Amino acid sequence: MKPARAAPPILAGLVIPQAILATLALVLAAGASASPAPPPPIDELTGFYEATGGDNWRRNDHWLDEEVHHCQWYGIRCDAGLSISPMTGVVLPDNNLVGNVADAIEWIETLPLDSSSAPARIDLTGNQLTGELPRLLPFDQLDLSENLITGALPEIDESTGEWLRTLDLSGNQLSGPIPASWAGLELAELRLDRNRLTGEIEVAIDAMSMTDSIRLDLADNQFSGQIPAALMALLPYPLDERQTGSMEDGWKPAFPPGLNLCWNDFDPPAGELADFIALHHHGGRFAECQRPQVPIDPTISGSWFNPDRSGEGFVQQLLDNGRMLLFWFTYPRDETAGQRWFLGLEPAGDTGVWMEDLLAPVGQFGSGDRESETPREELDQEIPFRLSINRLDEKEQHIAYSRSVVLGGSATGLASFGLDSLRYDQIALSQLAGTTCEDQSEFQAYSGAWYNPERSGEGFVVEVLPDDEIVVYWFTYKPDDSGQQAWMVGTGTIEHTFTVAAPPPGPNPVGIAELETMHQPAGGVFGADFDSTAVEFVEWGSLTLELLDDGSARVQWDSLLEGFGSGSYPLEHLARPMLADCD
Repeated sequence: MKPARAAPPILAGLVIPQAILATLALVLAAGASASPAPPPPIDELTGFYEATGGDNWRRNDHWLDEEVHHCQWYGIRCDAGLSISPMTGVVLPDNNLVGNVADAIEWIETLPLDSSSAPARIDLTGNQLTGELPRLLPFDQLDLSENLITGALPEIDESTGEWLRTLDLSGNQLSGPIPASWAGLELAELRLDRNRLTGEIEVAIDAMSMTDSIRLDLADNQFSGQIPAALMALLPYPLDERQTGSMEDGWKPAFPPGLNLCWNDFDPPAGELADFIALHHHGGRFAECQRPQVPIDPTISGSWFNPDRSGEGFVQQLLDNGRMLLFWFTYPRDETAGQRWFLGLEPAGDTGVWMEDLLAPVGQFGSGDRESETPREELDQEIPFRLSINRLDEKEQHIAYSRSVVLGGSATGLASFGLDSLRYDQIALSQLAGTTCEDQSEFQAYSGAWYNPERSGEGFVVEVLPDDEIVVYWFTYKPDDSGQQAWMVGTGTIEHTFTVAAPPPGPNPVGIAELETMHQPAGGVFGADFDSTAVEFVEWGSLTLELLDDGSARVQWDSLLEGFGSGSYPLEHLARPMLADCD
């Protein structure tokens, strides 16, 4: 069903008191005899709710409540949020939707979505929809990524090609070639990464718009053959009329940085095509992401770094729910600005993880992520990353990141854009106890992320290693009003505590780790200009972690640096790593 393209409602964007809305509704209803408003799609939404296990959704606020307008149901989008406005979308990501995707599609395509003032949007990413996808929907935006959809890609018809602009089917189990009918699409964004698709990719290029700033992601599949030179035709000007890192005549990059062809079996590109890919590809250096990979399993949890970039690195843990928790401990671009850490949480694929929009909170030591006196936009000017992690073998992984950066403005007011990309290998620095049946520790259940609810926004990552060794990272903020981040790291050994015959009531310690010297690295810079010899490991102070028999913990610290002081507070387990299933 093609979405209605009605004239924009005169009420869109207005903030109107609720008392007036009822009067307006009556007036509009009285004068609408010539063009009556469509009936509310209650039956259609009810069918969708029941087909996807709505009673067990993580959130189903107001659904099927006859006294609440359907525009107020959780995940339903209506123009300007007004109950008298047209419905524009269904947005239910990561909400535990289950069932057959064909049943969900059957109900969704009956919804009277309107895109006259906003894109008609369907977003069901990160759920558990299964089965084969029968068809695409003729709406502006369709996102079914991170589900369990199998089978071949569906054919498309003329109405779908006329309306669909953004299509995301990444992170499923789709197989086979891209249908030839997809050449009739005019997409601004196409994501098919992390599936099992085969064949050549010329149809995918034909499916892209020739006028929009686009994104094309086909990574982590089984595509093969030559990369078509038609890829270069997606840009408005020939390659020789541009300069790396700048845009002539206000040109906006067509891949900012949305081109990703990694982890397939393509023939090596050459000549002008190779130059084009080097300029626009995610992470750069395309040849480095054409190597074999191995599956992700619990042994990927631990600390990872590049020996040439000692002083920064990743701390990652594969969680029980199959998601990867990542802390990237690094530095700002200005070497005088201190430290930087990024946080990501995304589902892990078979051999890799794709993370977007990494979080970089601001806050104050001792207060979590509350707002500081410095405006957030002054502290967090970095454009969100697109970060990928791919496992090469048990002790080696490959990371790549990309982001668009604003290089400057012009007299015409047009900004110039550049591409900040980097890729390199990392090796394992640590591996958690319990991720194999051979490397166990009595305390391995204490690995994971820890926090105190009263200091939300900061916390600890604990790595319990074989032989009861421990690594503790503290991700927090400076003890001032700057809002800037800080992080410390230390190592130690867990000592068993003496257990009395009749322990007192309440949680009792089972192990204590005294980290006599926590370090706060300083002096590094982010990105390609990183110099490990400039990193100084400042002695921060001491930290004691007490592990309690009820599964909780308590931290105590005594800092040598001004502002951090000393203190203690209880900790709760926030996330637990996946461990090996052993007898």
